[in-house]
Amino acid sequence: MRSWRNTNSVARALARQEILVVGGGIAGFNLALRLAEMPWRDSRNSEPPRISMVDPKDRFVFTPLLIDYAVSDQISLNEFAPTYTDLLRLAAEEHIQTDPGTRRGEVEHVRGNAVSIDWRRREVHIRSQEDSVHYKDFDSLVICPGILGEPTNSLECSADLEAVQSFASLDDAERLRERLASGPPQSVAVVGAGYVGVELAAALAEAGVSTVALFGSTLLRGAEPANQKVVEERLKDLGVIRKSGRVRAIQDGGLEWNPTDAPKEALPIQHSCDLILLTGAAATPVTGCSLKPALDRNGSTNRIVVDEYLRAAPGIYCLGDAASAADAAPTGQAAMQQAEVAAWNVFAQISRLPRTAWRRYKPSVLGEFVALGRDSAAAVVDPTQLTKLLPPALPPTAAAAVAPLLAASVASASTGSKVGLGGRAAALLRRLSYLYSMPTLTHRAKVAKEWASGVQDSTNTEKSDGKYVKTLH
Repeated sequence: MRSWRNTNSVARALARQEILVVGGGIAGFNLALRLAEMPWRDSRNSEPPRISMVDPKDRFVFTPLLIDYAVSDQISLNEFAPTYTDLLRLAAEEHIQTDPGTRRGEVEHVRGNAVSIDWRRREVHIRSQEDSVHYKDFDSLVICPGILGEPTNSLECSADLEAVQSFASLDDAERLRERLASGPPQSVAVVGAGYVGVELAAALAEAGVSTVALFGSTLLRGAEPANQKVVEERLKDLGVIRKSGRVRAIQDGGLEWNPTDAPKEALPIQHSCDLILLTGAAATPVTGCSLKPALDRNGSTNRIVVDEYLRAAPGIYCLGDAASAADAAPTGQAAMQQAEVAAWNVFAQISRLPRTAWRRYKPSVLGEFVALGRDSAAAVVDPTQLTKLLPPALPPTAAAAVAPLLAASVASASTGSKVGLGGRAAALLRRLSYLYSMPTLTHRAKVAKEWASGVQDSTNTEKSDGKYVKTLH
């Protein structure tokens, strides 16, 4: 019996408002920080809402940099995975009170997993780190747990677990980092030819793994055609073996797979390797949440359908990888924009602002980036969005170092044109876009300072090659 729950509707209406954010990734954590900064009215009879963010981890993990951390020495743990405690403290210290009639909200990090939602009673069922279970009421709920559901490509596995691992979390990155530190394996099979699989295969090949094979039916499904072409060429230059087909089973010493054009009755082909890395649909998603919400799904994509305000239902919002929003790709850039829009709409809902004051989500991302090693990438960018990055995202020294590399791309673009980039220029722009997405100004400045010296060193030794820049119509 949950006697502590407020079952009196009148008392509930007068109680302090509760905002619950499920998931502490790029979308969830940035949303929680923006909610805290909203102009909540401060009066004797009203307090800012209580903002609770549910996530089992103790660190905010900027997942686009997992591979950089696992395979290279380009980034430290505290740069891309600072603790929530440190970031929340920095955010509070950065706050400047501009309106004496408002008060900043506070974010509470609840370590646990949200496992179910009672829509009618407006409560979420949470399992804590100690495996105890409790319920938390909400007036407004935002779901941003990452990928929902189970792996869509379950594989039969009879191999030694030491030779097989997923690559989807900080724990996975730590495990691969330790393995590579003791000496790279001779041969690696990467299962999944999406963004993570491609970037991981390129990084491993550049790091000295003798044989890297990339398995997947389609290379970068849904990516920009220009990026697909650059990626294909770069993987070939790095010696990555492309295996177009589907992996059927994992066994000791390797795996079994069928080529895309093989007849259905064909026997699987054996592929021998020392290590198998599972990415994408083959990897177990680490979401901070095992929710299976009773909401409409977008076909077989396992993403929740939301409206133009990012609402899945009245008072309930969804962002990031779990949301099907404006047909936008679930990238970190899109998650940042969704966090801004949803934070305002939650504020508008709780503050009872008219619907005309709500904001609609319209994607306007800088572009698409694919890392292809330490100092190389593929990118298709919108030059009109570059003002998001320069100058506020970087200190003057770093901005001065990067500006010449971007000038060619901007000059070559006519109005409305996208620009294709490759090599070092694309790699630097990718880093800038990620820097822009990191939480709190203080942490962003700290990381920028670390990166700035590396940017200057690299631009002093090698200039961007013009052949890597082209306008796309």
